[in-house]
Amino acid sequence: MHLNAPLPADPIIEQPGLFKDPRVNEINDRDADQPTDMLNLVRLADTTKPNSGVDNMSGAQGYEEYRKGVTDLYAERAGVKITWRAFPVATLIGPSDELWDEALIYHYLSRSKMLSMFTDYEDYRVNHLPKRNASIVDSRLIETTVGG
Repeated sequence: MHLNAPLPADPIIEQPGLFKDPRVNEINDRDADQPTDMLNLVRLADTTKPNSGVDNMSGAQGYEEYRKGVTDLYAERAGVKITWRAFPVATLIGPSDELWDEALIYHYLSRSKMLSMFTDYEDYRVNHLPKRNASIVDSRLIETTVGG
């Protein structure tokens, strides 16, 4: 599944203070109770990084462990579910160096529930985020309108 292309020059994977970015914080200016869909584009690592709970796996295997944990444990709490999943094969319009292994749409019952999952330091950031970060080399999370 992994694309054989150069790694991005500036991957941003869980930088400290990410939610201090004003572009991300604009989500707080919208209705917190409104449902939201997030397009997630993922570029997988060949192999996972060590000491992450998904050691010695392919990026695809490690990301699957992350995805199962998040959708199982947060399905009720954050109302998260995958509503669409695909595997991009080519970028027809856009930067040729942006190549993705997987594309998903995650649906959340509300923006506030989505943010509560991401900021859960006792579970998400300890038990799940390290698996994600060890399994990918680049990603995009793009808020969209709710699909129909």
